[in-house]
Amino acid sequence: MVIEKISEILSIAEKNIPKSLMPDQPISKYSNQPEWYGFEHIIWRSGDDIRLLLSENKNSQLSESQVRRIIDISTDEDAPIKSVRNIISFDKL
Repeated sequence: MVIEKISEILSIAEKNIPKSLMPDQPISKYSNQPEWYGFEHIIWRSGDDIRLLLSENKNSQLSESQVRRIIDISTDEDAPIKSVRNIISFDKL
């Protein structure tokens, strides 16, 4: 059940990676950093959902293909690193 849910979440993240590099967003007056695109929030949330599932289900193990998908998402040049950083921040890799 948990592993299937993680696969669903990974599919959501993969579908939200743009096909090409997006131009920088305007700088936020609050953080002095570029604003986020909507897809970045979705990818970030996907990573956090996976992290929470794994932390709540400590006996669950990612499959080799899930680990590969996480690495692929995390190293995709068109997915800004700030949004994929959360996906690779958990200790189940």
